[in-house]
Amino acid sequence: MATTRQFPLHENLMGGAETTLPAHLLKGDQWRTQHNFRLTPTLTQVPHKVVLLSGLGDLRWLGVIPGATQGYGDAVALTPTSVLQKQSPAVWSPRATGLRDDGTFRCWSTALYNGQLYFVNELNALRVYNGGAVSLVTNAPAGRYLAFWFDHVVIGAPAGQPNQLVMSHLYDFTKWAPDPINEADLYDFVEDQQADYPFTGLTGLGKLRGMLFVYTPTAIYPMQYVGLPKVWRVMDEGTVTRTGNTFPWTLVCLDTLHFFYDAVESMFYAFNGQEPVPIGEPVRAFIQANLHPDVATAQKMYGYVDSDNREIWWPFVSSAQVVGGPFDKAVVFNYRYKNWFTASIENVQCFCGGSKTTSPISALLSNVTISALPSDSSVLANQIGQMGLDSVGLDRTFGTGGGQLLREELATDMASTLVSTYDSPVLESPDFHYGDIRTTKEVDAMILNSTAAAIEVRAAGRNFLGAKPTYPVDALALWKPTYPDAMVNFKALSGRILRYQFTFVGQRFVTFDAFSEGLLAEKAEK
Repeated sequence: MATTRQFPLHENLMGGAETTLPAHLLKGDQWRTQHNFRLTPTLTQVPHKVVLLSGLGDLRWLGVIPGATQGYGDAVALTPTSVLQKQSPAVWSPRATGLRDDGTFRCWSTALYNGQLYFVNELNALRVYNGGAVSLVTNAPAGRYLAFWFDHVVIGAPAGQPNQLVMSHLYDFTKWAPDPINEADLYDFVEDQQADYPFTGLTGLGKLRGMLFVYTPTAIYPMQYVGLPKVWRVMDEGTVTRTGNTFPWTLVCLDTLHFFYDAVESMFYAFNGQEPVPIGEPVRAFIQANLHPDVATAQKMYGYVDSDNREIWWPFVSSAQVVGGPFDKAVVFNYRYKNWFTASIENVQCFCGGSKTTSPISALLSNVTISALPSDSSVLANQIGQMGLDSVGLDRTFGTGGGQLLREELATDMASTLVSTYDSPVLESPDFHYGDIRTTKEVDAMILNSTAAAIEVRAAGRNFLGAKPTYPVDALALWKPTYPDAMVNFKALSGRILRYQFTFVGQRFVTFDAFSEGLLAEKAEK
């Protein structure tokens, strides 16, 4: 009887591989390597950066406090020692200075509550910024993590207590000492620490479906708010053990999912409140090959969400940098297309998705007198509520450790103004098998469709999947859109496994449509 078994044509290395089309027809999510290329759903080059402003200090957080008018707010930046507010595109004024700093890299933990920004770190007790002034929250501790949960402030890893979680009284953020008549509480998470793991302490805090989840390197604890007399309950039946978030700032929380990094496994996980699901296999080898070997330097890795592109970025310091060096690489997960790519970055330490912002007068509108209005009525806004609004606002902005605000490039930007720390975009195909009795198709030609002026195309051949592919000098071709039929052919390569690499040297705004399904598709048929 004839068999109905179908053998794979190529490796299932990234999101699956299409085995029913000719072998050279790839979709956008089937590349083994995508460096500085995002899926949109076509492949689009990650933009270069341009310096927007310099001299702001070591930027650690960027954001916008919502204003009275929808879509507007106050742009705020945090450095290790100060709070800055945007006054105009070129002016950021200090709202607080003299915050404690010991020179160690750490992120601020921030949260919005009742239109005000609360922020804390291990050296600075909880503070609140209302758009005009910064004030210390009385009796509140310093700590690494911050969240608001059923109108309580929750602080994780308070100073000197890395395993502890503390919570304020209901509605009163100045009461932190537990007693029978208030809802302040604390808990030490020490039960599920593993002796074979070199990391301990709280490493993350995030809300999910009405629960508060506490992360350690070796466990994930769900917590339920029950009110007095118990206040909260740690749900042992839902605790996940032997998996957790290793580094201090790699936990990223979306509304229905958490994402975190387990450094012992070199794996990124997605967590929906039930069980962690490993999702980082496509970039595991990249992390292992590039993450800095010094543990303190590796722990600088952090995560942020780019909601415009539906991406989660994890910047890190690569092994090419000195100990404690600047951020230069990142792995990126597109949570819409379930697709990974890698990227180079420009020592980016924080990101803001952009917003229209208010000028200082907007905070004083309720106290404006007639005498304070401009004498020329033609400059007045049509509505009092729009006075002081800044239509320029804050772009999609990136803050660096060197005190620069960066924005993404525009077509009108000169090449000389681009920040130079940017790797050439690279695509690397999955492995195509040929010369194998199980294979019924071969790759005779690659069909390209790109806006790039020219692409360096390399091919590698080897006999075993375990062997690292090498790209010989004579296996290089230059492809241009002007070539007849957009074809690039290579001489025969030894080996039974073929892989292609495409490098876009000195390119900007490139889009790449992997391979056209309509052009000479019969070339792959045998």
